[in-house]
Amino acid sequence: MGYGRRHNEEAAGQKPADALGGSALTATSSAALPEAIEPAAAPQRWGAPLWVGFLLLVLAFLVIYPLLMLLFGALSDSNPVVDGFGKFNPSLEHFIKVLGNENVHYAFFNSLAACGGGTVLAVVIGLAFSWIVVRTNTPFKRFIAGASMIPLFVPPLVAGVAWSILGSPKTGLINTR
Repeated sequence: MGYGRRHNEEAAGQKPADALGGSALTATSSAALPEAIEPAAAPQRWGAPLWVGFLLLVLAFLVIYPLLMLLFGALSDSNPVVDGFGKFNPSLEHFIKVLGNENVHYAFFNSLAACGGGTVLAVVIGLAFSWIVVRTNTPFKRFIAGASMIPLFVPPLVAGVAWSILGSPKTGLINTR
């Protein structure tokens, strides 16, 4: 059984087609395939682009609005979130005053140290895990590889709350006497 005409040709007394140029019918010959049918036009789907556009607008609002409020607050002598824009008096003098504030410098360098230290620590731990899993013959390779993926699934907010509880001055395990 197949696509060829071999059995039919033999039954009719015809000589079977040879492999080098006979007239055998194959699955890819034009006689075996149906006539070309124009594919139906795909339906227009407007839901996906609208949904993506809506999500981009929400994301833009959640990112741009706080940044604008921060910029407006730095350029004015009042808080635009609390006081509104009625008392908004923008001036570069206010921005320079904010940049000259000692608490802003302290917060900036604390943030820089925390981010830099966290990055260095993450790179060292990641390199150690990857070297152990790939280059050594340690037992439980799969467990180590899987356990090293856990921090990707835990949001940083949870880690921040955990560290704030551990480092609490009165009740934290790190600061208790």
